Amino acid sequence: MPGHFLLYEQNGSRLIKYWELNIDHGDNYDEAYYKERIYEALKESVIKRLQSDVPVGVLLSGGLDSSAILGLMTQVEGKPVKSFSVGYSYDTKDKFSEFKYARKVSNYFKGEHHEVVVDWRKFIDYLPKAAWQEDEPISEDSAVPMHYVCKLAKDNGVTVLLSGEGSDEIFAGYNRHWGENLSKYYSMIPEPVRNYILGKLIHRLPRVPLMKKGHRSMTISNFNERFLSWHTVFTEDLKKELMINNNDLLTGVME
Repeated sequence: MPGHFLLYEQNGSRLIKYWELNIDHGDNYDEAYYKERIYEALKESVIKRLQSDVPVGVLLSGGLDSSAILGLMTQVEGKPVKSFSVGYSYDTKDKFSEFKYARKVSNYFKGEHHEVVVDWRKFIDYLPKAAWQEDEPISEDSAVPMHYVCKLAKDNGVTVLLSGEGSDEIFAGYNRHWGENLSKYYSMIPEPVRNYILGKLIHRLPRVPLMKKGHRSMTISNFNERFLSWHTVFTEDLKKELMINNNDLLTGVME
């Protein structure tokens, strides 16, 4: 539950709410007002994190979030900022590579940019250590490139890094946020049209897994289940194929 923690004691457990978002609609301000408020909040946040006795750099993807942070760091520091990017060897020349955007942003702010490329051998070599360092099983494969880009920063004398992590939640920057907003309109379409026309068309489209996953999630009517599905890799059907049914397992034991 968002904003809650579970307190476990000898006599039982309790779910306790520690925070709730206070939505104060207040007066109606224009767009310029909110832009200025966001800018001030971001700048104040960056200033606080630059109060360090050691060199500070930035993890730069070239996206809006990390680029904004680099720009504010440059403005506050008044000198070139060291930025660091990571990519896989197969996508260094690919249209999805972040390198070209990170370079453009760093050049624009006259920064000192550094890059590291992770090939399959580096990825495999680090996996045992990654498994040891993680506190629990995790499917986030970005832990591997994160290790190498942080090592790159350390090798260049930077021990504190700012990043754009987390701001997608604030600014609803993920595809799933857009999809969740779209789902309320999708639900207005008659069910036969959704299931027998749109559904079949979408699943016949080649190489659009995000669209197929989005459609699968939007067909779920319950909000909690639908929101969870946006974050889920395996569908219920796939889980049934991968996992052993308890009844089948017991039957096998009895035999």
